[in-house]
Amino acid sequence: MRITLRLIVSLIAAAAAVVWVSTTLQVRQERFRLEAELRRQSSVLAESLRESVKVVFRTGQIASLQTLVDRFGNRERLVGIAIYTTDQQRLAMSTSLPERFHTFPELAHHAMLARQGSDGFLEEGEHRWHLSALPINLDGNVAGALVANHDAGDICARCALLWRQNFVRLLLQLILISH
Repeated sequence: MRITLRLIVSLIAAAAAVVWVSTTLQVRQERFRLEAELRRQSSVLAESLRESVKVVFRTGQIASLQTLVDRFGNRERLVGIAIYTTDQQRLAMSTSLPERFHTFPELAHHAMLARQGSDGFLEEGEHRWHLSALPINLDGNVAGALVANHDAGDICARCALLWRQNFVRLLLQLILISH
């Protein structure tokens, strides 16, 4: 009886270790894949919107920026869009953006200084967002920045789901091993 108990405990420990290691690797890969996909989608959207914003800047119809931002602001996982001037003044912003994004983001400043796109993830409490900032270049000069804010909370939810699924599989394996 003691040998059987030791064998069962050893099998349970080995199965738990294997599941933990494989789940850790699986979650890491899934997070990387989902973040890369979100970065790609955000970049495509921001690039397409930047061209429309450049046209508005050239024509001088700055008031139409709000209409443009509102029209683009209802995409999948997109929380909202904001457009800023080089002196950090907000020209237009989606009404759906939380209060957190009503201030000039540091990421936009970096994008304007580097004259190239910049992106990153922002976590605050239980919320997670992806911000993608692109400079608005006109005739070789930076005229402002466009910032697209996406909800990245589903990435964490997907990773948590993987943990739950693998934990249930482990429980089923433990039941089979113990009987």
